[in-house]
Amino acid sequence: MSARPAKRSAAEGGLDDAAAAAAAPAVVAPPPPPPPPAWQPPDDYSDLPGMLTHPDLGGVILGWIADDTRSATALRGASRGCRDGVAAHAWTDRRAVIQHVGRWRSAFPAARVANVSYNHRLRDADFVHFRGIHTLQMQFCNQATITDAAFVHLAGIHTLYMSDCNQATITDAAFVHLAGIHTLWMSRCNQATISDAAFSHLAGVHTLIMEGCNQSTITDAAFRHLAGIHTLWMSYCNQATITDAAFVHLAGIHMLGMYGCNQATITAEGRARLAAAGIPNLRM
Repeated sequence: MSARPAKRSAAEGGLDDAAAAAAAPAVVAPPPPPPPPAWQPPDDYSDLPGMLTHPDLGGVILGWIADDTRSATALRGASRGCRDGVAAHAWTDRRAVIQHVGRWRSAFPAARVANVSYNHRLRDADFVHFRGIHTLQMQFCNQATITDAAFVHLAGIHTLYMSDCNQATITDAAFVHLAGIHTLWMSRCNQATISDAAFSHLAGVHTLIMEGCNQSTITDAAFRHLAGIHTLWMSYCNQATITDAAFVHLAGIHMLGMYGCNQATITAEGRARLAAAGIPNLRM
């Protein structure tokens, strides 16, 4: 068996390991593949039925139109698969104002958000379609055909916008069904049928917007139930029944808005105490 030739030294014209490595041609890594093109919505929904039922594309398409139930309506009639896919999706459309509540719920049984603002045809019975809803927008639904009975169906709701629902048929009794709510907008719900008693059901609320709720039936006693609240916007609650004593209950509040609360019962001394309380966002 022949012996291997001895390794030549650098002096003999050979290269040591380091020099040999340096002399070797550099290995260039291949460029990364280009990213896949972003999915673009088609110009015509007629091609969507097959895509919607596709295991990969279906979720992409529904995600693209997740906040547009009007576009989803075009899909429902395309095929049974499209209809079932739309029905199973948890829609969160805040823009489309619902006119026919029963038809809407039939089409979107898993919807989590509903907007019926300015819909003056609503009746108490329509609210059965909002059972289990996360967010309901019903601003300016101030018709007398909406009463306390409507709120029975809103138990467990997270966010309710009911600004300008100032009809006398909504009373303290409605708030019984809002216990545990996270965010409540009730600006200008200034009917005398809402009083301190309503607030007894709002203990633990995170955000309360009650701008313009300036009825004398809301007094310092209401604020006792708001201990621990994060955000309270009470601008133009300028009734004399709210005094310095109300703010004793708001220790630790993060945001307090009280523009236009210019009643004499909130004194300069009371305002000074609020200013010195270290409230991160104080507007007065």
